[in-house]
Amino acid sequence: MKLKQLLNLYPQATVQQQPQNPDTYLNIKIDSQWFILPKENLSPTEVQLLRILSDTKEASQSLNQRKHPWSDFLLRNGKLPPVKEKKVRFIQAFVTINDDNREEWANSFKTIFSNSDVCDSFWLTPHKYILVEKLSNENYSQENFAGIAETLDINLNTKTKFFVGNYWETTDQLVSIFNEELKITDYAVTKSNETAVSISQVAIDYWLNNYIKKSHLFSNYKKQLHLSDQMVKVITTLYDECGNISSAAKKLYIHRNTLQYQIEKFQHQTGLNLKNMNDLVFCYFLTV
Repeated sequence: MKLKQLLNLYPQATVQQQPQNPDTYLNIKIDSQWFILPKENLSPTEVQLLRILSDTKEASQSLNQRKHPWSDFLLRNGKLPPVKEKKVRFIQAFVTINDDNREEWANSFKTIFSNSDVCDSFWLTPHKYILVEKLSNENYSQENFAGIAETLDINLNTKTKFFVGNYWETTDQLVSIFNEELKITDYAVTKSNETAVSISQVAIDYWLNNYIKKSHLFSNYKKQLHLSDQMVKVITTLYDECGNISSAAKKLYIHRNTLQYQIEKFQHQTGLNLKNMNDLVFCYFLTV
């Protein structure tokens, strides 16, 4: 995108020789100059698009030429990198992509972030990208990552799914935390249709799945109940709707009284009351 076009679109912007405070301004280097725009009037989507569509080659090269201290720490028993901030989080991206587009995708993704917030970023596998991000006032939300995935996929003809980790204290425990988050996302990547998912949303299913495989009690409950496909839908929908019968009935496209009858029939057959949250959660575990 040309500098003149950007200035026509954003007359409040300025062109300077040096970047300004990234907490307040969006700084985009075009040729040998900096296009500087106040962030206060920009939506997150505008920030993403401007960074992706602009000439970010020089900025991305500086990131590519760095070593990867966090990769060494997390994967190769390296030392914990020094950081001023006390907390970081791991952003995992699963990307369906051609080899020729991998570098362009990584460069476009990295330029969405302020360089000061990115501790490190690297390809873990040909289709899994890791970004280590410091806690700051500018961190993107889960909803923002859904928009980022859509923007990247439209522009680069890819398919991206983000898993957004929690913020963790920067201690040596991060290695074990990172490894478990990897296991959780590997388990969950095919189980969610959303393009941005928090680790906490999928962790319970992962933990339960591992426990259930070892539990004779759970396996015998499952055999005894013989849950039909329809009853599995009822249980999972009620769980998703926090036990709200009216909302669940709408999701199931059935009348509220029909769902009420199915719940009462299930209770008569099994002794488990799906109106009771403990029984509902227990039955949901049996469907995992």
